[in-house]
Amino acid sequence: MNSVKYTLYTAAEQPVNKQFLQMERNILDTDVIGCALKNSAVWNEGGYCQIFWGSEDIQKLNNEGKKLLAAETSKKTLDEQRKTIKLYWEAVSELKKALDDNVSQTQLGEFYNNYAYALRRVYAHFITTTGPVTFAVESELREILKNKFGEQTEEIFNILTTPTEEDILLKELLDWKKILQNPSRENLLQHTKKYSILMANIFSEQEAVEWAQTRMKEKTTAHTDEEISKSQARRKELKLKQQELFKELNSKKAEQLASFLCQGGLLRLQLKACWNGEAYHLLPFYEKVAEIAGCSVCDIHMFYTRDEINNLLHKNANMPKEDLEKRKKYCFLHYSENKINIYNGSEALEMKKKILESSLPDENIVSFSGSIANKGVVAGQAKILKVDNPTEIQRIAKTLNEHSILVTGMTNPTMMVLIQKVKGIITDEGGITCHAAIISREANLPCLVGCGKATIVLKDDDYILLDADNGIVRKITRDEFDKLKNN
Repeated sequence: MNSVKYTLYTAAEQPVNKQFLQMERNILDTDVIGCALKNSAVWNEGGYCQIFWGSEDIQKLNNEGKKLLAAETSKKTLDEQRKTIKLYWEAVSELKKALDDNVSQTQLGEFYNNYAYALRRVYAHFITTTGPVTFAVESELREILKNKFGEQTEEIFNILTTPTEEDILLKELLDWKKILQNPSRENLLQHTKKYSILMANIFSEQEAVEWAQTRMKEKTTAHTDEEISKSQARRKELKLKQQELFKELNSKKAEQLASFLCQGGLLRLQLKACWNGEAYHLLPFYEKVAEIAGCSVCDIHMFYTRDEINNLLHKNANMPKEDLEKRKKYCFLHYSENKINIYNGSEALEMKKKILESSLPDENIVSFSGSIANKGVVAGQAKILKVDNPTEIQRIAKTLNEHSILVTGMTNPTMMVLIQKVKGIITDEGGITCHAAIISREANLPCLVGCGKATIVLKDDDYILLDADNGIVRKITRDEFDKLKNN
């Protein structure tokens, strides 16, 4: 019987290698605040991952996050995140140049090692932006605001912690407007490569172009102009409100804490841009490795680990096809006592049962709580999202109805087409700096983050009440829904 209790952190369509490197960061990157997990587990079924953290580790992350209360430490953390982002893109450039220079397979392996290190450091710094780590900063800021503003605390907290600077997604819209003036295949390709953050799990240029061409039908010049105008006006208004509130508050500490959370939110998005679309902005490399391995780009990116790619490039030692097929069906990763074990196929099913079963939430529970990212109350139907691929998301967007509520592990920039059509957002992961928290305020959608069980407890088309005024999600009957939907 496994004695460790686990909590669902998030769920998403993600590569096995990402989970492997995220476990490694707790062994090799302990200099980064938040890389303090002692136990974690990942259940991967066909590429869709459920990521669990040891429940006791959550408290460790809360304590680690207290270091960020010091202005010097928070500034150093943000600086290190910027350096890590720069390091990553330098490693990408060097790996692609090595391919262009037609270096030997072994040399290519060395460049890949440097790249994998940079990618792992990106994952390490991303954890510093998660809710359990920023908890102490958020709590301290709320306490300062409560003493001054009382019942208005949550509203003012949201205003002060929402970034007003131009982020990568607004920059993309501004560039998209230019592309619409001359949407040639070459221009579309250049745009998708520049903004590979929108290309999660895209494995060919043709698929990227088709996605962009489909997008043009919905995100026209008129729609883009309207979206940009609203976003810029909102940011300007928000900045003025922040200035007025800080003047009224007259607290340097509050300004420091709020600034850290805002800057952290912007950098979190840039960190995500490093891996979101990794297969696409490194497509030549993955095509080369897939050719050596005798499998698809998707197989390499989604199901090979760093060690397995290294063995392939350095030793010509390939993963047995039988093991690959097993892993593509089921895979279980377990990190404990500074060791990472990977199980495939039926063995993965057995280990999941042994290690996770006692920790899984009861799927029959009727309500659960989360952190309020944006207030509001709506009744609707759950739409559980299990993909990150933007082409699939475009297809899913067409199936939404007027009552759909998005339920996902964490939101992703590829999901913007969904977010513009739903009534609310519920996520497993999240703190105040997460994408769901920020975008829900921009779209004025009721939103709960950090629920830790939403994607397990809820099923597609479940009728639910999202009460983001009180931080509760509740399953309801069809009759209840009919009474509530027009309120």
